[in-house]
Amino acid sequence: MFFPDIRKSPFASAIMAENLLGFYTAGVDVQTFSSWEDFHYYVDDHSGYGLITQQGEKKPQYYVHQIFDILSRGQGLNVIEDEDLTMIISQSSEGVNCYDLVMWNLVPHAEKEAVEYILSNIPADELTNYKNEESMVEHMWKGKSIDGKRDKEFAIANSIHNESYMDELYKKNQEKLNSKTRLGINIPDGENIEIMFNLAIKDSLSIKEITQNNDQILFDLENNEVFYINLCVE
Repeated sequence: MFFPDIRKSPFASAIMAENLLGFYTAGVDVQTFSSWEDFHYYVDDHSGYGLITQQGEKKPQYYVHQIFDILSRGQGLNVIEDEDLTMIISQSSEGVNCYDLVMWNLVPHAEKEAVEYILSNIPADELTNYKNEESMVEHMWKGKSIDGKRDKEFAIANSIHNESYMDELYKKNQEKLNSKTRLGINIPDGENIEIMFNLAIKDSLSIKEITQNNDQILFDLENNEVFYINLCVE
């Protein structure tokens, strides 16, 4: 059974960020595993696939991919994980005192756990056998690896991702989907912080209000929202 609905769910942008980070840290080029446009002729509802619709509309996940492209052009990639919260900090390509920050707070979800299982149990060089991420995920849904050598691992990932487990997690966390967490980030030597740009990505795009208190920036982060900040320190 296919689950294109996951790409239209409140989890979609945060799951995209999790998957991009997983492939990035596994050494897989992020340009190799996303379908840029809907093309699955065998799926009745094409809106769940790809980053751009056949009408040319860019989906929120497109901008998540674009942010990771920005990160890849910076200097270094520092990843901070605290329970469900993930934060990435990279020195911006725009200047030595400028930084890119990306963060998300993903409510636990079956697809996240299934993908993490595959990334943890299959060597990175074998993952290159899949032409893109969707190909790997579709094999996961079938419980079969591309060459039959990793059927056991894919069957286990499939059991993690089965529909009953996904429904159970979704119902359990329904009330948490739109809850917010107040975050404060300390910027070293950041008495003069200039926020150049920010973008919040969930099922739509928005600009977020950020307040500054001396060397700390404060803002609200919604669950399953991907939030990008570009800032410079004088």
